[in-house]
Amino acid sequence: MRRRRTATTILAALLLFAGGRAHAQPEDRRAAAQALFEQGRALVAAKNFKEACPKLAESMRIDPGIGTSLWLADCYENNGQTASAWAQFKEAAALAAMQKDPREKVARSRAENLEKQLARLLIVVDAKTKAPQLTITRDGIAVGDAELGNPLPVDPGPHEVTAAAPGRKPWKASVTIAPRAATTSVTIPPLDPDGTSTKVAPARPPPPHDDHPTPPPSESTGSTQRLIGLVVAGVGVAGAGVGTYFAFHAKSTYDSSSDGGHCVADNRCDPTGTQRRHDASTQATVATIAIGVGAAAIVAGAVLYFTAPSSQAVKVDGQSLSFRF
Repeated sequence: MRRRRTATTILAALLLFAGGRAHAQPEDRRAAAQALFEQGRALVAAKNFKEACPKLAESMRIDPGIGTSLWLADCYENNGQTASAWAQFKEAAALAAMQKDPREKVARSRAENLEKQLARLLIVVDAKTKAPQLTITRDGIAVGDAELGNPLPVDPGPHEVTAAAPGRKPWKASVTIAPRAATTSVTIPPLDPDGTSTKVAPARPPPPHDDHPTPPPSESTGSTQRLIGLVVAGVGVAGAGVGTYFAFHAKSTYDSSSDGGHCVADNRCDPTGTQRRHDASTQATVATIAIGVGAAAIVAGAVLYFTAPSSQAVKVDGQSLSFRF
């Protein structure tokens, strides 16, 4: 098949320009990029495209170059990732055009051939589905308003679409895209209420006055409660610290997904960028949970500490009695 042709037909032309890689990185980083590039090229020669593409993608991230971009695009095509290959060939053509490099023609030709084979995914949200703060993701990456109702190229294979909004039950669907030029539609239905709205409890009358109150608790009760409050608050501070760490780590991981062109402005990402944004989403979720649990523990600890009974001595009929307040 034309889509499955390997390096024997076009990679010879790429070898003529392999020296055209960027030189902006420090020497040791360029050495790492070169090693990954050579490993990826050897795997392509062995037709092991599944392992070759990530190595070429990482080499491209470290030290972008026209030659690496073309090898990566060809690897994606042979691995069946037609949308990723098309986008990478377009990127290679743009790089070559800026440098007036003759490989621009090769890249544009390959991109044009692939464009006729692209599978597309259409995400539809009707007026009844829309809700305040509605969030939609595809494979863990946020879908912008401009993408909704617009059939966009995707790699063949399984994809997951999710929708969520405050006060609504989350929704998700899995769809498998066939490797052919066709559009698959996914319609997001109205989200059901989550049924967790807060109900106001009816007011209760005050308890009747008791002329014979129960004996006050011993002093050790208040000390124990204050100790428990300090321990709970300490756990809360630790949890908040863990959440803060994951929050900063999630931000860093998300930012790195755009390095080397793994993700472009309209949120299209290659496998490396997609994985990094998925990792960032997971880390952000952990941060949110940890900070929320930590804050709740701090509040609970403070309540336990400050509501612990304390003793005060008073005199009744000339006798000193100790009461707890």
